[in-house]
Amino acid sequence: MKTITRTTLYLIILSTVLPGCKDKPTAPPEEPESPPPVVSQTQTGIQITTHVGTTHTLILIPEGPFEMGANNGIRNEGPEHTVHLKAYYIDHTEISNAQWNPYAIAERQLPNFDPPEHPVVNINWFQAGEYCAWLGGRLPTEAEWEKAARGTDGRIYPWGAAPDPNRANYLNSGDPFDNGTAPVAYYREGNRDGRSPYGVSDMAGNVWEWTQDEYDSAYYQRSPRDNPVNYEIKTHFLHLERVVRGGSWFSTAFLVRTTARDARTSNLQTNTLGFRCVVDR
Repeated sequence: MKTITRTTLYLIILSTVLPGCKDKPTAPPEEPESPPPVVSQTQTGIQITTHVGTTHTLILIPEGPFEMGANNGIRNEGPEHTVHLKAYYIDHTEISNAQWNPYAIAERQLPNFDPPEHPVVNINWFQAGEYCAWLGGRLPTEAEWEKAARGTDGRIYPWGAAPDPNRANYLNSGDPFDNGTAPVAYYREGNRDGRSPYGVSDMAGNVWEWTQDEYDSAYYQRSPRDNPVNYEIKTHFLHLERVVRGGSWFSTAFLVRTTARDARTSNLQTNTLGFRCVVDR
C-alpha cells in the first residue's frame, strides 16, 4: 500500500485549486451608448428630441454680416465692427430645468429643484458645454450670441433702441420676478414681447449666459472679421475667465443691452448664470 506523503497531499490540493485561480475576474458590462437626438425641420429652424424625452426648439440665424460691439458703451464693447458669420441654429430660450433635469439624472448629475419652466442656474462653463455636446451642439460664440440678440439693424436691446421693463426681467423692472428668474419665454406676447429680430427669447436679462469665448477686454481690436471666437488657451483652466452675455434679473438696464460684455471664471456656479446652445447648420 502506497503512503501519501505531506508533500504529495499538498500538490494534490494545489492542483485542484489553481485551475480556478486562473480565471480572470469578469469586467462589469459596459453601459449601452445613448441613442442620438432626433432632429426635425420646422418653419423657423429645427426641433431636437432627446432620448430622455425632452425637446429643444432652435431658430435659424442666417449667414451674413452684422455690426458687432458699440463705440458709445463700456470700453470693452468697442470698437464697433462688421462681422460675418456662417449660418447656425440657436436655442429659442435659455435651457430650462425641465430640459436639464432628465439629462442630469441620466448622466448621474444633480438635478435642479427650482420650477421646471425657469432657466437652470448654478451651472458652470464645463457643465454647460457638456450638455450642449450631449444635445449635438455647443455653446455659442460671443459673436453668434450677439447677432441672435440684435439682428442686422444694430439694436441696443433685442426689441429696439430703449429699455422697456415690460419686455425683460432685470433689476427694478417692475415685473413679478424682481427677486429671481422668470419662466423662459415669458416675455414674448403683446406689450411683453422682448424677442429679438429672429424671434429668440430671453436675450436680455433673466440670467447671464455662457459663451465659448475666453474673456479679453481688448479682443475687438484684433479679432478676425469672419466667424471670430477667442479660444486661444486650449487647456480648460478652472479659473480661466469666459465671456457671459445678456445680463440677469439682478442687472441694471444698462447691462442687459445686446452689446454688454462681462466675464466669469469657468468653474463659477451662481443663481444669476445659465446658458443656451447652438447647433451648426
